[in-house]
Amino acid sequence: MFNLYTSGIADIIPQKALMVSYADDSYVAIAGHSIDDIKKEIEKCMELHVNELLSLGMIVNTKKTEVVLFNKRPQEAITINCHGEMLRTKDQMKVLGVLFEKTLSWEPHIENSIKKMTRLTHGLKFLHRKLTELFHCYHVLDLQVF
Repeated sequence: MFNLYTSGIADIIPQKALMVSYADDSYVAIAGHSIDDIKKEIEKCMELHVNELLSLGMIVNTKKTEVVLFNKRPQEAITINCHGEMLRTKDQMKVLGVLFEKTLSWEPHIENSIKKMTRLTHGLKFLHRKLTELFHCYHVLDLQVF
């Protein structure tokens, strides 16, 4: 329902931009030859997007809004104007559980996945140890009753 309600946003986004939406999250990709051109296009897209959402009675949570400049070469952070709020570009962003890093390296995503799996493994080992102790006590009590 939400995507139907907001489907008009895709029509107002400039042709230079690619917009993808999933539930109430929208992602806009813009390519360009210079940082200044990209910055202008981002700000233009954001203004159009925000104004369309406002016309639908919605607001953009700028605290959750992220901007990443993807480039193989190291790039200084820049500031983007989002409807009067200043947003600083970030080094990475998570999209549907996948961590995208500004140089398009998979290393941060893999490292993050390894950390999660390590925590999960330790949790399962702890649970196994506690359940083994519990069942051992149960069997000991069970044997004493009979």
